[in-house]
Formats: sequence, C-alpha cells, structure tokens
Amino acid sequence: MNKTQLDFNLTVSRLIGEIQQLGTMITLCTEMIVEVEFRPHVKWTTVRIYKDDESFKKKIDGVESGFIYVSTEEKYFNDTPEKQQFTIKRLMKIKRQLINILKEKQINYGKLDYTIKTVEYKQYVI
Repeated sequence: MNKTQLDFNLTVSRLIGEIQQLGTMITLCTEMIVEVEFRPHVKWTTVRIYKDDESFKKKIDGVESGFIYVSTEEKYFNDTPEKQQFTIKRLMKIKRQLINILKEKQINYGKLDYTIKTVEYKQYVI
C-alpha cells in the first residue's frame, strides 16, 4: 500500500469514527435518532438521521420515504485522487451536519477526544 492510499484510509477511518461518535451523542442527548452503518468489506457506509423516535419506528415498519431527516449512502471509491477527495468531502459534509445538529440543540461536543481506552475485566470464580 502506497503512502497516498494509507493517508486516504486513515482519513476515512477517522471521519467514520467521528461520525459514529457524533451520531451516538445526538441519539443519546436529543429526540433525534442517528443510524450509522459501516460495511468495511464493501467500503460502504450509510447515515440516516431521523427527527424523532416515531419517524424511526415508521422506517422499521417499512414506511421510510418522507420520514427521514437526512439520508446518505456513500461508496468509497479510492482508485483515483479525485474520487478519494470526493469521498473525504462527502464524509466531512456529513460530520458538519451532525455538529450543526449538536450546536442547534446547544449540546457541548467539544469534550469528545476520539481516544480509545483499553479496559481490562477480571473474572473471579468463587
């Protein structure tokens, strides 16, 4: 893998992680529901933002159109620099939409640090 491809992969993986974390905050702190799916084996992600729980439930019942606040599906093309830039711009646009929702709801997202902590669990058998 060349350096350009590695840089692209690292950028995309970071953006997807940030999108997932922002989506979780929106779902936990507002009435909205964010659904983020990532299928790495086909380099595809789907982000859907529902205005409330009722809209989300209607989606589950198969009445999806007209109830989604935002929906995007992105296939990551990475065979040319132009397609890589398009993918990065698209992911940044999704991230910006999620940040704007948090700002509108006056939720402080600034403390997100995107770090991963390793937690060790010990099991004691008595």
